[in-house]
Amino acid sequence: MKNLVLITQDFPPEIGGIHSYCHELGKRFARTCSSFTVIAPHIEGDEAFDRTLSYSVIRVRASNMLLGATLIPRLPLLLQELETDVILHAQWNTLIASAVARRVGYEGRIVCAAHGRELLLTPSSGPLRRLVNFYRKLMLKEPDLFVPVSSYTANLLRSMNVEDHKIRVIPNGTDPERFCPKSGGSALNLYGIPENAWVMLTTARLVKRKGVDVVIRALAELKSTYKDLYYLVVGTGEELENLKAMAVDFKVDDRVIFTGEVPYKELLHYYASADAFVMVPKTLTPDVEGFGIVYLEANACGLPVIGSSSGGVPDAIVHGETGLIVAENNADALKKAIITLYEDKEKAQLMGRKGRERVVHSYNWDALAVKMVAAVEGVPA
Repeated sequence: MKNLVLITQDFPPEIGGIHSYCHELGKRFARTCSSFTVIAPHIEGDEAFDRTLSYSVIRVRASNMLLGATLIPRLPLLLQELETDVILHAQWNTLIASAVARRVGYEGRIVCAAHGRELLLTPSSGPLRRLVNFYRKLMLKEPDLFVPVSSYTANLLRSMNVEDHKIRVIPNGTDPERFCPKSGGSALNLYGIPENAWVMLTTARLVKRKGVDVVIRALAELKSTYKDLYYLVVGTGEELENLKAMAVDFKVDDRVIFTGEVPYKELLHYYASADAFVMVPKTLTPDVEGFGIVYLEANACGLPVIGSSSGGVPDAIVHGETGLIVAENNADALKKAIITLYEDKEKAQLMGRKGRERVVHSYNWDALAVKMVAAVEGVPA
């Protein structure tokens, strides 16, 4: 591929799904492009992080939401200096800068990723809501191609009048060399969990849509029968204290362990401690799970996974093969899925192996970067 510029509101050293998406693809683009440059907002700690990269990052002093508007006067000259052939936008919100650049001389391709929440986020007030919806539909006319991360996100684009020939689904991935079965060592001793316990794991930002409350309700019904069943919750967020109180109310606080924030490099210890990964998101528009990289991380570590039917989760899990999908916000359905994996440990282990095979063969960043390169260059699917 020739010269590619990635424009993103979300980029490390901040942590998040889109941040990882851009960082992982960026490492691979740097190896395959003649020139690769990221344009992202300036954030605390970015200078030290950027020095570790093998490609250039141009930091703009702008808030995430205003990055596109701030770039308008500067982008045309930047594209000319970088001899840019393709602009890849990580979100639609920054498309205004490329739209203006195209009108003043940029002749290359414009490609835009789509994840989920950014397509649904709309003000609640009537006039402003209509204005934002109009502006979004206007901007969605600009790209030559969209690369949504799931079938769900592709359908959101179709509902906004994006034509089928402009849509190519390229899912998220993970790194099967970083995430490996039982390679991290157990973290159970840190929290007093018995070594012979059967442990469910969630790693997530603790917000309402992640469905941790549903797992707690299911565990409350299973506790008396399955006395070695524990639930390890890795992460922090606005719902942490509410979830801790809920665990007390449901009398499962002795079985639910909240670890708080865990460094990314230590996550392996937690995957290695678990017997199954469980995250059952809810659709709380505009908050929605556009895909769910954590399911792939867990599968890569050899774990069976349980997810919900919300958003793009069904693209991340092959039901009955790499894990189980249950109805969202349904503790009874989740309880049955947990029992299935607990009581048929051979089946659970087979799902974990199948999940890892799927990641190694298809759902890894190396394989997906190849597909992305072909897409942004305009090679037919």
